[in-house]
Amino acid sequence: MSMPTRPSVTEGLAAAQAPDTGTLLKATLRLYRAHALLFVGVVAALNVPLQLITLALTLTTPRIPPFAVSVLVRLPSTQGSTGALTHPLTAAHIAAFAGIGARAVVGFVLSTLVGTVTTAALAVVIARRREGRAGSIAGAYRAVWARLGALLGAFVWAAARFVVLFVLCPTVVGLVVFIYCLVAWALIPQVVMLEGRSAVAASTRSRRLLTGHWRRASNLFVVIVVLALALIGIPPVILAALLAHALHVPVPLLQGFLGIVIALFVQPFAAAATTTLYIDLTTRAQTPIVPAVGQEEVMVATH
Repeated sequence: MSMPTRPSVTEGLAAAQAPDTGTLLKATLRLYRAHALLFVGVVAALNVPLQLITLALTLTTPRIPPFAVSVLVRLPSTQGSTGALTHPLTAAHIAAFAGIGARAVVGFVLSTLVGTVTTAALAVVIARRREGRAGSIAGAYRAVWARLGALLGAFVWAAARFVVLFVLCPTVVGLVVFIYCLVAWALIPQVVMLEGRSAVAASTRSRRLLTGHWRRASNLFVVIVVLALALIGIPPVILAALLAHALHVPVPLLQGFLGIVIALFVQPFAAAATTTLYIDLTTRAQTPIVPAVGQEEVMVATH
């Protein structure tokens, strides 16, 4: 006699009514623990090269030359003496600041793009595992490659609007809209990969999925961001300060290496959390999901 199939972690969310942030995080943790090596492997495939490039950019950042300080002293006949300090900028200062800015922009764009691609690959793996099919690192990235044009298009389309919103951020309205779009477009990789949406339609679909679920979605994203920043940012600094002297390794190099290792375990959890939320929203809405043309079937079962 055959035993009934045990429901997957994400399928268990369908039985609950609008799971809160804690429930989503617990479901994500169970999902992550069940497929930890696979998830870490998917992220490592692109994230390790990215982190090495980022580390190289950090270590080769030009140093800002010391400022030449000149003192201007005035001795008026009727008042006490006054002094003024001036810090003239030279061509070397301007070049150093330009180099730092260029490296920061390149690092940010690369990290955001790689994060989008790895999230898309993890979404494919999670969807296939949920259906009881085997998921592999190579298979996930083959599916991403088949949808790479739409994925990059959606990334560029969202990034262009974010630039406009960033310029408007000094205004209160611009800042509110910027934060709103950060949450509203968070499911773009899942929508592109699992529904076959176009680059332009993906952001609209993501926003509509999150309509009515803003509070729990924003709470989930805040927890993910804070957790990622705390785990990736704080432990490497402390461990590098404690171990660099004993290991005879420069602090920046050890700190960068530790950051790479920790990020490999933290970033899959963040991507899995957004995919868990996506599956819950599509399941709850009972929306049919059409596989993308030209890729292996990647379907999320609806109920």
